[in-house]
Amino acid sequence: LAQLGVKDLSNNGLEIFPSDDDKKIADNFWQEQHVAADDKLIGFNIGSAVKTKRWAPERFAQVADALAAKGYKTVFFGGIMDEEMVKEAIGFMQTKPIIATGRFTIGQLAAAMQRCKLIITNDSGPMHVAISQKVPIVAMYGPSSPELYGPYTKDATLVTAVPPCTGCAKGMKHECDDMQCMTRLTVEQVIEAAEKWLAK
Repeated sequence: LAQLGVKDLSNNGLEIFPSDDDKKIADNFWQEQHVAADDKLIGFNIGSAVKTKRWAPERFAQVADALAAKGYKTVFFGGIMDEEMVKEAIGFMQTKPIIATGRFTIGQLAAAMQRCKLIITNDSGPMHVAISQKVPIVAMYGPSSPELYGPYTKDATLVTAVPPCTGCAKGMKHECDDMQCMTRLTVEQVIEAAEKWLAK
């Protein structure tokens, strides 16, 4: 860019600008779900195009229940392709979340996510949508490298397996027999990371 004569090389990171229509659709959705102005929302995205990046639905359910017990409203985002995973997660839950899965375009999703205090997510497209709206995230990272794939933001906590799995050191696997990078990643780690953001 400098060679092209661009002098200001500053940037605000990834940004998506929802249209007025996107914002209206998101607002109408929250009204339909009886979300009040003082409700504290936490969003969840449990899908990912790469199955080795997916944390178990029952663990998402445990995190959602734990945060709902503290007074937060929980909402599940994602695309049409995530509906079965979300249905599975909800089947494990003791509390009732809001279901937004498959409801939004990217612009509408960005507008809807603006309403959340935090997004808890796998490494995925919707994770980057949350980042574009400057919403803090807690992201479960297994086989992928944050240096290569982001998130490129200070408003993120990446949760990884303890001890770490080095099975993908030579490159991310799309198939794996043991998935230790995700199975060693605990509910307690995610709740602890979430609570740090929610306390701010």
